[in-house]
Amino acid sequence: MVTWTTGYDKADIENVKIVEEKLAIHFPQDYLNYAVKYQGGRPSPSNIRVDGKGSVQFISLLTFLAFDELDILDKYNSVKKHFPTGLVPFGLGADEHLFCFDYRAGSTPSVLLCKSYSDIRIEVMHIWNSFSDLIYKFC
Repeated sequence: MVTWTTGYDKADIENVKIVEEKLAIHFPQDYLNYAVKYQGGRPSPSNIRVDGKGSVQFISLLTFLAFDELDILDKYNSVKKHFPTGLVPFGLGADEHLFCFDYRAGSTPSVLLCKSYSDIRIEVMHIWNSFSDLIYKFC
């Protein structure tokens, strides 16, 4: 069972709506159940099993706070020109890798791990069908 710790207050639902509006998406409810309560939160344990690929480390959830170092919009804006259209970061992994929702197939996003090796080389791996799948893979 994963536990989350955060030094942030709960996310303001109005801030969440602003982010959704700016990105023209709706975050999945299973994600919002955690992200609102634990924005900027760190999981324990922090390793996640990736079927057939070992494990990856999940450092923290991003926040809905403008100008915060973990601000979801800042992260999105810093990677959008290098990432495929339709990917929205929501979590920070080891080595600055990002956990992203993939909205390219529609309004119900899957979860990707996006590894950036340079401004031109990005590795995108589909790893789970939903945020709930990710939660159950912490080990």
